[in-house]
Amino acid sequence: MGACRFAASPARSTWTSTRPIGTDRASLVTAGRVIANDSPSGLIASIGIQQRIRFHPSGPIADGLLTALPGVSSVTAAADDVIVTGTGDVLGAVTFALAQAGIVAERLDVQRASLEDAFVVLTGRST
Repeated sequence: MGACRFAASPARSTWTSTRPIGTDRASLVTAGRVIANDSPSGLIASIGIQQRIRFHPSGPIADGLLTALPGVSSVTAAADDVIVTGTGDVLGAVTFALAQAGIVAERLDVQRASLEDAFVVLTGRST
């Protein structure tokens, strides 16, 4: 079991731990008050920031193939690339659908929310 230390000032919140990264719970504390307590993935999911997946398809994509997938919010074209935004396991859904259609997602780039994003949204402070 590790030890935790918290230091706070009116302008700053800091949390440190000697526990290994990947523990199952995390708390966000600001101004001496716990504002969120959940798993790291739960804290990230709670802020509702969507994932953004950008890729170059190896072939044409049938209309509706990606827009009908669970978690997909939007599908847009940008030059020769496709950009998909969504929540949940949208990356898994997109890559599975593409594989089933025989399409390779080349130059795949995934942008996801992080624990730092959750801190900023939930505390209203930058890191």
